[in-house]
Amino acid sequence: MSELAVKITADLYRTRDTMKALYGARWQEEVAPYMAVLKGLHEEKGVPYLDLGQQLSKEMQDHNLNPVMLLAAMVELMEPSAPAGGKK
Repeated sequence: MSELAVKITADLYRTRDTMKALYGARWQEEVAPYMAVLKGLHEEKGVPYLDLGQQLSKEMQDHNLNPVMLLAAMVELMEPSAPAGGKK
């Protein structure tokens, strides 16, 4: 993995962890709609989550969605984290 890829991966994990910290106990409830969109498109089109996240985050303002939450949801789908305040 290139140095740039490692840095991007680390940034994406920090994004997800920051959103989890901000939403706390409401994390799963808040991220669920974003995960549903990503998962549906992934299954429909066969496009990897990372590619979907990149494509969709550019179009978020038109759909009143939070691009940061979309990226956090993308990471959560690829690498699920422990529940807020608990263990995996």
